Amino acid sequence: MGFNPLKMVRKALRSNSLLVKVAAAFLVFWLFGMVTSAVGLEGFTAGAKGDVMVYFHMNGCPHCTKFNPEWDKFSKSTSVQTKKVESKQMNAQEKQLGVDGFPTVMLLGPKGPKKYTGARTASALQQWVDSL
Repeated sequence: MGFNPLKMVRKALRSNSLLVKVAAAFLVFWLFGMVTSAVGLEGFTAGAKGDVMVYFHMNGCPHCTKFNPEWDKFSKSTSVQTKKVESKQMNAQEKQLGVDGFPTVMLLGPKGPKKYTGARTASALQQWVDSL
């Protein structure tokens, strides 16, 4: 017979148990991570000269809506290359970075990947970049 994780996931998703469904979802994401871990970040930063500061956001998220003007201010005033990625447009490489909530800001490239955890202001972002 053999081990068939996709068959197990399909069966689990038909279950009435929320715990079983959550476990199935975890298995899918774990398998996805195992498959995509072989893919490097080279394609993500291709063409970039140095580091790239990436802002992962989700349309309709109140925290993202509040942070958007600060990000725009930062991206216009900094010398670091910036990229803004909406959650629905994230590719496999971006998903493997461990974005677990929105908004998330990460520095990718020779100095990264590093997740930004400071204040959500343009000046705080710039101070963080300058300190690296």
